Amino acid sequence: MRRLFVLLFILSLGATVATIYWRTYMPEGSVSAAKSERAPATRSVGPQGGNRDSASSRAPSAAPAGESAASGRQDLAVTISIVSSIVSALAALVQTWLTARAIPPVRRMGD
Repeated sequence: MRRLFVLLFILSLGATVATIYWRTYMPEGSVSAAKSERAPATRSVGPQGGNRDSASSRAPSAAPAGESAASGRQDLAVTISIVSSIVSALAALVQTWLTARAIPPVRRMGD
């Protein structure tokens, strides 16, 4: 029985890895254009006195319009997989503890 719970734990860990991969590398939703346009470009004076655009100085990691983001369905799948892994691990630990508790201590002859 303990092997079953360990196998379920390994399978649920694999499912968690797969859903995280799916969420990260194959997102279903799309980022709204309003999110990337919320900071208007303003002119400011740079450290050497020259003018520069603040929009061009933004971090390159800012999501451009039309870029995909994880959907609610993908977030739910990741959450379910993580909870499943935790439940499987706890079941394996409880089963191991119950099995160890049920075995009577070994008695030597002559005691």
